[in-house]
Amino acid sequence: RHALDLGIALPLTRAMTGTTNPRLWELVDAMATRAREGATYLDQDIAFHSGLLAYLDNALMHQLVAAMWLVHQSVTPQLAAASRQEMEDTAEAHAAILRACEAGDLEAYTAAVEAHYAPLLAIIEGR
Repeated sequence: RHALDLGIALPLTRAMTGTTNPRLWELVDAMATRAREGATYLDQDIAFHSGLLAYLDNALMHQLVAAMWLVHQSVTPQLAAASRQEMEDTAEAHAAILRACEAGDLEAYTAAVEAHYAPLLAIIEGR
């Protein structure tokens, strides 16, 4: 998923430049709230990334991301749970991704994607 999110950086930031996305912001807010409560937010996460992909006319990308979500859902229970702080950081990374997309800021998008995946990579690597 990390590589796919980076791979769509340019077309996505171009397609979303100047847009406003209240539904995506609602999902970001829900993720932040759930993280503060110590709860997970997989459904909101999937809906958020699907909402971003809606800006791209790329059926293959939609299928690849859907497949990656299935892998994510099957592997996640086997990993150590993310801390509340990691969940909050990841929720904030979603906000940064959306801000970057709406601003058409490719560099900020890339940095936000890296921040988004940092907690998951730390769990996978056992840090």
